[in-house]
Amino acid sequence: MGKYFGVCLKCAKEFKKKWSKDEKFCSLKCNYIYKKGRRRKPVRLCEICQKPIKSKSLKVKRCSRKCYGKSISKPLTEARKEKIKEGLKNRNQSGDKNPHWCGGTTPKRLKIYNSVKYKEWRKAVFKRDNYNCQNCKIKRDLIAHHIKSFSRYPELRFVVDNGKTLCLDCHRKEHGFKRSFKPKVLGI
Repeated sequence: MGKYFGVCLKCAKEFKKKWSKDEKFCSLKCNYIYKKGRRRKPVRLCEICQKPIKSKSLKVKRCSRKCYGKSISKPLTEARKEKIKEGLKNRNQSGDKNPHWCGGTTPKRLKIYNSVKYKEWRKAVFKRDNYNCQNCKIKRDLIAHHIKSFSRYPELRFVVDNGKTLCLDCHRKEHGFKRSFKPKVLGI
């Protein structure tokens, strides 16, 4: 390379450029000191407590979770406080008296499956069949199966003679299911 001279940006000494025309420093030391001082980013302060934020992410605007909680919480209005008090008073109310009542949207089938009458019918079928699958005689993963369809014969839903005990695999074969499902299972 030809003879190029430059003035160091840090110490203002004149120096001979060794590698390229664009060199700006006489030594690595000057380069380091100059860039170290310039690399500092402005200190960002928390919006709530005005403490410095340690996170390097520019998205972070608060110094801690505590400050974040303060920034998103709003003071409660008197109307809101009254509504909360009413909700606490009515905590044990059920049905249409409960504030979360949606008009009885539970399907009829689920109401029947969760009823005491249905659970008693299941136990009676299991007891009659001695807690054994009627097809393969195993005693695990038992299901009370309706011989005549649950949906087509509502009058026979709770008749013990219309039920038989099957294991999960035999119940699938009975209905011709190919995919798995998880019905109510009595594991004994």
